[in-house]
Amino acid sequence: MTSNLDGGHQILGLGPRTLDVGPWTSDFGRWTLDLARWTLDLGRWTLDLKKENLMAADVGQKAPQFTLVNTDLKGVSLSDFAGKNVVLAFYPAAFTGVCQKELCTFRDALNDFASAKTAVMGVSVDSPFANKEFAAKNGLNFPLLSDIMRDVIKRYDVVFDNLAGVQGFTVAKRAVFVIDASGVIRYKWVAPEPKVEPNYDDVKAAVKKLV
Repeated sequence: MTSNLDGGHQILGLGPRTLDVGPWTSDFGRWTLDLARWTLDLGRWTLDLKKENLMAADVGQKAPQFTLVNTDLKGVSLSDFAGKNVVLAFYPAAFTGVCQKELCTFRDALNDFASAKTAVMGVSVDSPFANKEFAAKNGLNFPLLSDIMRDVIKRYDVVFDNLAGVQGFTVAKRAVFVIDASGVIRYKWVAPEPKVEPNYDDVKAAVKKLV
């Protein structure tokens, strides 16, 4: 099998071997690939390795765009909220105590956020079915989105591995981003560990600065 690496490089013989094509290493189990630059096309899989997609989302940067399914299995994109501020809350797992308290706190603040032209979205790696039950149980009337492929948590650099000591159980870190109407991150908080809640007053203050 032959595949092309952007920039004219050739990738040959993609079997269970090690291929060296530059200084960045990514381990895909059977294959270890040193990825020098840009886009690697493995037939059905395309890995976008542009530098801007490898950088952690940070204050002052454009928020990485995404589209994820909601609890009704419909796609919701960050760009759907263009012209509005967004509170983007990543949470580790539905039906856990701290996540329930956090999202219910954001629910109770929705009127304050709405008056500041600010939408709220929650993102976890839970299935849309689990999120639907979680939302119904807690009266959460803002979008809960399912990052089942773990792509968005990687782009925002909020990956938490081995939750509760379960090897291979990768979830979102608890994190909050406030994104302004032009799509720029204006506030970022990432929990040092899953049991820590955000400072809700700090989140509200960050939103008020955008009014």
